[in-house]
Amino acid sequence: VKEEMADEKDESQRSSKRTSWKPTRTSFVAPEKQEEPQQEVHQTSDYEVKLPRKVPLSSSRKPLCDILSREDLRMLCHNMPKIELHAHLSGTVKESTLGELGRAKGLDIGRMKFSLESLAATDSLEQTWKETVEAFDNIRKLTAYDPQVLRRIVNEAIELYAEDGCVYLELRTGLKHLPDRKTFLSEVISTINVAQGKHGIIVRLLVSVDRGASLEDGRGTISI
Repeated sequence: VKEEMADEKDESQRSSKRTSWKPTRTSFVAPEKQEEPQQEVHQTSDYEVKLPRKVPLSSSRKPLCDILSREDLRMLCHNMPKIELHAHLSGTVKESTLGELGRAKGLDIGRMKFSLESLAATDSLEQTWKETVEAFDNIRKLTAYDPQVLRRIVNEAIELYAEDGCVYLELRTGLKHLPDRKTFLSEVISTINVAQGKHGIIVRLLVSVDRGASLEDGRGTISI
């Protein structure tokens, strides 16, 4: 009898607990301050790409441009490991460096201005190519014949690519109009060997043959 009375008492207490509990408003209110979600990290080979905070990319099907702010998208692209397979050495010279070199030679290069209109293709492909060749020739005149200047622009180019997240870079250059091709190549290669270790980037050099020059000139480039 005592055991039955004890069982009835326990059941009564359990029933009382079930019927007396009422959900309160605070039971369903999330804390006012929550910990910020950690950055989502994507592993790409040996490199990590850190995505901006507060962005549930793994569960979203929207394009990144609709999820991220302009600045976050820029940072995401900056952090991604990249490769560059066609970087002309003469085309990687910093604007400030060109201005400094020009003033040292008594030239007022001025400030370069770019716009979408100026970068658009013209009706004359021949004229566009002519202007491109002239621009490279003018830059080469400011940089190619001074070993100290050459070392500077090669190092600055590698540094800029490394800062932009580039992990593999192929620089290319020609040897036309150079009084001493071997010295030129020696300076470029030695600077690359030092700079790639300093800036943590793999750099290779492509020496191009001028197809508009003579066969003898091309063979001379290849032999070096």
